[in-house]
Amino acid sequence: MREKVLNILKNKRTWLSAVCGSLLFATFYLASGSNKLSSTQMTSAPNTEDIHVVFNVDDNYAKFLSVTMISILQNTDEHLHFHILTDGLSETSLNKLNELKKIKPFELDIIKIDDKRIAQIPDYFRDTINSVATYRLLASSLLPNLDKVIYLDVDLVLLGDIKEYWQIDVNDYYLAAAVDPLNEKEGMLKNLPLPDKALYFNSGVMILNLKKWRQDDVEKKFFENTAKYAGVLLLPDQDLLNLTLLPQVKYLDKRYNFMIESEDLEKEHEFLTIHWAGFFKPWEKKDGIMAEYFWGYAEYSPFYPEIAQMYYSATPHHY
Repeated sequence: MREKVLNILKNKRTWLSAVCGSLLFATFYLASGSNKLSSTQMTSAPNTEDIHVVFNVDDNYAKFLSVTMISILQNTDEHLHFHILTDGLSETSLNKLNELKKIKPFELDIIKIDDKRIAQIPDYFRDTINSVATYRLLASSLLPNLDKVIYLDVDLVLLGDIKEYWQIDVNDYYLAAAVDPLNEKEGMLKNLPLPDKALYFNSGVMILNLKKWRQDDVEKKFFENTAKYAGVLLLPDQDLLNLTLLPQVKYLDKRYNFMIESEDLEKEHEFLTIHWAGFFKPWEKKDGIMAEYFWGYAEYSPFYPEIAQMYYSATPHHY
């Protein structure tokens, strides 16, 4: 996957332009200061009894977010508070997400972010990921009243109780996450200056210690590292999380974030999460691995007709 991203970067522009763009971004960030970010923040005191879960999506991904939320709601008795970091959700999408309260009541915050800093991300970032994916780097300032949250991508489903994630102790760490399968692919991480004996983690499932983030001002460090490591960032936000927060990361067993790219795919596991990390998703790949887990929850989504249409319009991928 990293090689595919590298090819995208080479085809779009030179590494020199990427480095220059990153330097401009870091300069803009440090000059503007964190108080320049305009957003709709959660300002009310959170219920400490709730489990707080954070996503970042744009309106196009709201349909897949609904499937992830359904998988969480159907597998827990806990009261949930969802926080969506977004550049905007349509009224239609928001109404459909609120329909999920028929499954189980929950709280929902929509945090719309003004792109005053994110807009300066170099163009080569945008070739590999939507800029909304970087919003999680701002979680400690966007969620000032929360000390701990669970962050989840929306190309995954939970098969177990999210309470198991919430009970993980991260007091002495910046976050807890599972090792990425990229560690098993020779040479894929050779350009990243990771700490000795540190393993590169996947950022699709994380338990974040936002209190420690704020204490150590890691948000500022993220953007300093944008310039410092511009020439080696291929999966920008995930690479930045690793470069900035390692080694103060607690490694989770892969059952907490089982990625279909894992070399261990054929072995038996008691999965808590199935994660379709990578380029091919179950809604667009007719011969997708373990796609039945996704569709088992998708059928309950108000977005189901749209998701099904994407599937039936897709063509098989063979590799």
